[in-house]
Amino acid sequence: MQATFPLSDRFKFFRFETREEFSQKTGLVCPPFAEYGQPKYWFDPDALKSPRLNVLYDNVVAYDEKGHPLSGSDGQPILDVLVLPKARAATVNIPPTDETFDHPILAEVPVPLLPLGPDEELFFATFGIVAIRNRKLYQESLAGFGADDRALLKHIGGLAQAIANKIGGGLW
Repeated sequence: MQATFPLSDRFKFFRFETREEFSQKTGLVCPPFAEYGQPKYWFDPDALKSPRLNVLYDNVVAYDEKGHPLSGSDGQPILDVLVLPKARAATVNIPPTDETFDHPILAEVPVPLLPLGPDEELFFATFGIVAIRNRKLYQESLAGFGADDRALLKHIGGLAQAIANKIGGGLW
């Protein structure tokens, strides 16, 4: 098991990179791109079975309208819910990759995630990319001292200072 890993390791649905990949992996013709809709690179094969008009996904990274991940009060990425009409949840909206396509592209619809494990959390990795970290394994993987080690050293340092003060001298 790794201490940190990409968000894609917890995607609930496969994310297709291109229209061609969608067709190759599903055997279906990729639907036409709705030019002024949000790109959507995944689909929920069970969405149309829902008795409701909309489908709710509980674990989705929250993004602003420009596609930048939002952070909570702790400075880390946050999860939100995503509600989609079931017909939209059941299909993709993948833009073409040819160079003649010049329409503005909106931020994509995020891929729902499987639930995080009890020791897992979202964090901002290099370049602000959202990733997942196993807190226990991450602490163990740190070179040098981890948070527990620092707390212990602070405690020991406080005891050493108290002893030095008691015997008539200070350490610092």
